[in-house]
Amino acid sequence: MGLHWSDLKPLTPSTLREAPTLPGVYKIVDGDTQELLYVGETQNVKKRLTTHGKKDWQRQSPCFSLVTFQESIQKYQLHEMENDLLGGFYAQSQTMPRFQLIDHH
Repeated sequence: MGLHWSDLKPLTPSTLREAPTLPGVYKIVDGDTQELLYVGETQNVKKRLTTHGKKDWQRQSPCFSLVTFQESIQKYQLHEMENDLLGGFYAQSQTMPRFQLIDHH
């Protein structure tokens, strides 16, 4: 898709304080194993990742990477990117990210 992902950063309150408030797509991975745990899209990356940071990931080191866009991007465009990312992952692995389809509060 030609997206330029940020470097992986720990999903911690201190790191999330610096996260942008722009729209974007993001992925959450296990920092130790690099296993893809979740893919998402949002109109406010900082707010959404902060919510994810409060969840029980059953991992010691969840990390995130993101791609941000201008505020003028449409919600459906973000949703299409998320679907394309998930479809690509499924095509390669024949599975979905571990936490994609479950409520893990």
